Amino acid sequence: SSSLKKNMIKRSKFKIGEFLVTTNGNIFIHDGYVSGDGYGCLIGMTSDGTILKQSDWGNFMRYPIDHIASDEEKEILIRKIMYAEKILNY
Repeated sequence: SSSLKKNMIKRSKFKIGEFLVTTNGNIFIHDGYVSGDGYGCLIGMTSDGTILKQSDWGNFMRYPIDHIASDEEKEILIRKIMYAEKILNY
């Protein structure tokens, strides 16, 4: 049913692989898709520091996008991913 889910989403105005930050402080790498639920997330960090990765098409950051991440914010996410002992699925 992955292809069915993918058919229900559309390309967003942001690029595949772009690092984005939500209004509540989540930093994530965008998968290039959007739905009524939010922006598609390949892997990201919630505002409490938890690292989560996409397990299928249809895992979304459910808060509005505040801005494209700065280099400092990108580095925060990259370091969190590098040093994570465990990465959970959405």
